[in-house]
Amino acid sequence: MLYGLFLNKGNLILTNKRLIFSGKTNSKEILLSKINTIIPLDHGIQLNRSGKQKTEYYVGTDVLEIEMTLIPTKEENYNDKIKWKLTGFEIKKMIQMLLRE
Repeated sequence: MLYGLFLNKGNLILTNKRLIFSGKTNSKEILLSKINTIIPLDHGIQLNRSGKQKTEYYVGTDVLEIEMTLIPTKEENYNDKIKWKLTGFEIKKMIQMLLRE
């Protein structure tokens, strides 16, 4: 679950054109082209968009965790497990990549 808009719990959905926050008490739809700044946080993002004066915070992205096991090829000699959590830095990169398309 993600927290956004005054501690409203919900889901953050990223498409190629929009960022959608669908919460229990409130929902927001943000066109990516309207985003002026994205400040990455360890556990979410802070964003400003055109037409709005208030800064918006979407936090709680660190609840998404992926665990992977890397298996080496015949030539390599390692066996690693990796845990990865989604941060605001990755969200910012994803949005920037979508805006470039």
